[in-house]
Amino acid sequence: MHDSGSDTTPGVIVVGSCTILVVRLAGEIDHFSAAPLRGLPASAADDGCTGLVLDTSRVTFCDSAS
Repeated sequence: MHDSGSDTTPGVIVVGSCTILVVRLAGEIDHFSAAPLRGLPASAADDGCTGLVLDTSRVTFCDSAS
């Protein structure tokens, strides 16, 4: 038998704040579909976020032409 040394007593995990905003985008992004994202970083910063992770691994197309 292997003892991992971990505590088996139930505990409580409390998250007091989150300082990193994670945004996962998927699909196609263009000038118009990106519009709702423009205010997101400022809004998150107002709520105390100081970091941003932008996951674009599922974006299939991106164009900035208007």
